Amino acid sequence: MKNVVYAVLIAGFVSTSVSLAAQPQHATEIHVRILDSRTHRALDSRKVQIGFSGMDGQWYHNALIMVGNTGPDGMVAFEVKEPVPPVVDIVDLAGYPCSRPEVFPTHDIIESGVVARWPPSGVRKADQWCTPNPGVAQPTPRPGEAVFFVHPLNMWENFWYTLLK
Repeated sequence: MKNVVYAVLIAGFVSTSVSLAAQPQHATEIHVRILDSRTHRALDSRKVQIGFSGMDGQWYHNALIMVGNTGPDGMVAFEVKEPVPPVVDIVDLAGYPCSRPEVFPTHDIIESGVVARWPPSGVRKADQWCTPNPGVAQPTPRPGEAVFFVHPLNMWENFWYTLLK
């Protein structure tokens, strides 16, 4: 009788463990759209990195980092498992960042979407690279999406920018 009780308990534990393990983890999809800072045209084949804060909103050296490449629409999608960290940092790995801020509350991206902007900095070259051309329409925010502007660097600009960083 004792062996039957143990067998029933073990079978119940195993089936509960299997059913808990089989439940899918929920993921939230965050889209990042990379646009040319002057023309606001989508940039294809851009390597984008997003880094997340810890759950306390602080930055740690071992925090979650994800990397993806944009498609022809300038968009890259990242699936982030729940719970989603509260702050995200967006980086185009081969462009000059023309977006302020570069760090966004994850909740704002998910709920209403965010569009970065470029406030004039007083740095002549940065303002030349990052100020939108006259008449260029500002993108509208969409839930689940962060719009980020960059100045795509040519090989010479990339060399100097990397050297001076």
